[in-house]
Amino acid sequence: MVLEAIKKRRSIRKYVPGNLPVPPEKITSLLEAGFYAPTACNRRLTEFLVVTKREKLEKLASATKWSLMIRKASLCIVVMCKKTTEYWLVDSAAATENILLEAVNQGLGAVWVAIQGAEREDGGDPEEYVRNLLGIPEDMGVLCLISVGFPAKEKTPHTPEEFDPARAHWNTYGTPPPPDVLPPEAPKQT
Repeated sequence: MVLEAIKKRRSIRKYVPGNLPVPPEKITSLLEAGFYAPTACNRRLTEFLVVTKREKLEKLASATKWSLMIRKASLCIVVMCKKTTEYWLVDSAAATENILLEAVNQGLGAVWVAIQGAEREDGGDPEEYVRNLLGIPEDMGVLCLISVGFPAKEKTPHTPEEFDPARAHWNTYGTPPPPDVLPPEAPKQT
């Protein structure tokens, strides 16, 4: 069941016109998924900021060179974590993936918009831009924005051909996995 959601998870950048609001129970499910993600030493320092106000979504759309889809989204979730742990990036990434998978489960489309390592059109710092726009404290690191809406069209799920046995190693780098651990539809290693 989880593997099916993983296969269906695609980056959705186009949403049903009209910025349909996402029902509160679906937003709650997205946040639950984020909160249930694993964290280093079970510290649970990841936090989320849900943005639904249209004027703020418009401004978030210019956070990076690649965030324009937020303008048409129903909402955006800012994923952030206290920088008091050296694992804040991985904790935030785990929460982000959980949210993306729950979006599939809720019939929503979503896409991860990187803030760390991203660029703004004006050359500024995307994290500082988001921090200033939304009043995020300095001790919070912003990993990404998750643009969420109702998908304008269905994308095809991932295919068995994407399972690449050449990138799976067994016990020592370069040793292929045994055939009995490969899915039946996976291409065979040569």
